[in-house]
Amino acid sequence: MEENQSKKGSNVKSFDNGQTLMNLGFYKESDFHYMTVGYKSHTIYVVNQEENKTLGQGLFYSKDDGKTWSPSQLNGLPQTSAGTIAAHPTDENMVGISTPEGIFVSKDNGNTFERFTRKINTTTFVFQEKSITLYFPWLRKLIGPILILVGLYLLGIFKMYWNVTLFKVPERFLKKGKIGSFLMDFGFSLAFCPTMFVLFFVTLMPLVYSTSYGVLLPSIFAVGTSVPVIFFIFILWYLGFNGTLMKKGRQAGSFVQKAAGIMMILIGILDTITYWF
Repeated sequence: MEENQSKKGSNVKSFDNGQTLMNLGFYKESDFHYMTVGYKSHTIYVVNQEENKTLGQGLFYSKDDGKTWSPSQLNGLPQTSAGTIAAHPTDENMVGISTPEGIFVSKDNGNTFERFTRKINTTTFVFQEKSITLYFPWLRKLIGPILILVGLYLLGIFKMYWNVTLFKVPERFLKKGKIGSFLMDFGFSLAFCPTMFVLFFVTLMPLVYSTSYGVLLPSIFAVGTSVPVIFFIFILWYLGFNGTLMKKGRQAGSFVQKAAGIMMILIGILDTITYWF
């Protein structure tokens, strides 16, 4: 097992779980409070707060066990305090820094950073060796334009006429009776209208993968979409309303849909400005 650690006055490396230490430099020169190393890439990153004989102030990295060091430009990183710094375990060029403004990731050894999360105070984080999280910044950027497209669809600017057919129920089961009713309800539960498909797979799923609480979002989505329908059906059944109310309900639903479309477009524009500019 290979380990790197920073001690007061030196930067050391061990191949035997710390039983023996190899000095990599800066003996009695610097005390690095922010330091990280790629588990397999072996790229070392240090934040030097006090100038020494080799390094000035700032972020520096080495790809040859500290023999040579290069400064990182830190372009795109907000000028604020850092919570932690983490190197990718296999990608020698990737490093991330957490700040009160969120997590920022660089793919060129800290020269340019891009926002990885929304604006949220983050104290610590880690990279996984193989993870789809590398695509999160782009997925997050796509949410704004997707919201705009969904809003345009809800306003009726364009239509989607395609659907998904999973299977067909034999006609003999579609006759009146308990089995026919059950199969009809079961079919409705599996049905995807274009709007719900876009909202769930295109809008919700990127949020699931890009937030720490994403595992809860599908369940919340399911409750949010089913409870109003169940409640409305219960009211119709309990009060015994006829089809006239249903027609008025469709008119009200059209108004709500257009209002939701306008809201989606406004949110999408704001989100796009936030994450693209």
